[in-house]
Amino acid sequence: MAAKKSAQEAGLKCEVLGRAQIEKLGMSLFLGVAQGSGEEPQLVRISYDPPRGKGNPVALVGKAITFDSGGLSLKTRRAWRT
Repeated sequence: MAAKKSAQEAGLKCEVLGRAQIEKLGMSLFLGVAQGSGEEPQLVRISYDPPRGKGNPVALVGKAITFDSGGLSLKTRRAWRT
């Protein structure tokens, strides 16, 4: 997997969680969005544990990215006017 390779090259820890682990974490909304995909849901968790005593650490915090069908609307034309 590209995420694992990239994390390893950068000295980061990478965990890829599957459906059972995501369910255990109680991430039902994440799983709900994943139902729109033909692929199994995966959550990529990348973490960094800086060495102690070498200056101030800098951390970037990201958010989950999920598949979006893009442009699919369940609203009727009338709903858009109100």
